Amino acid sequence: MGKRHRTVLGGLSRWPSVKAAADADVVLTERNPREMARLYLAGSAADNSMASPLLGEFSGLPPHYVQATGKNLLRDDGFRLQDAYAEQNPDLKLELFPEMLHSFQFFAGKMPEAGEAILKTAAFLEEKYAVLRRRDKTAG
Repeated sequence: MGKRHRTVLGGLSRWPSVKAAADADVVLTERNPREMARLYLAGSAADNSMASPLLGEFSGLPPHYVQATGKNLLRDDGFRLQDAYAEQNPDLKLELFPEMLHSFQFFAGKMPEAGEAILKTAAFLEEKYAVLRRRDKTAG
């Protein structure tokens, strides 16, 4: 059996690379990600694995849950992250919300889809933590 993890990762509106892919986003425009990338990188190279998880090492990482939106410049990065992660660590769940915009989860309590997304994140985290608790009980 592999390494035992004491944590779980969850990502909402993640930005795993500085490449834009979709064309339907009204929140992020093609200009905005370039400016955000410039500020985020602060002079560092964009191909540094510390700047882009897509360039990093995934083996040994804990279970990971990612939500992507269909109307988002960064949508395809979610799929790229899923593919890269799966090569080294199969425990990643990607969920697409096709009609939502970037960071829609901030509207929980105002939009049903946002609340649903938060509940799905909580369910994933609870499921994975339950596995950890069971494992701890049997090991202890």
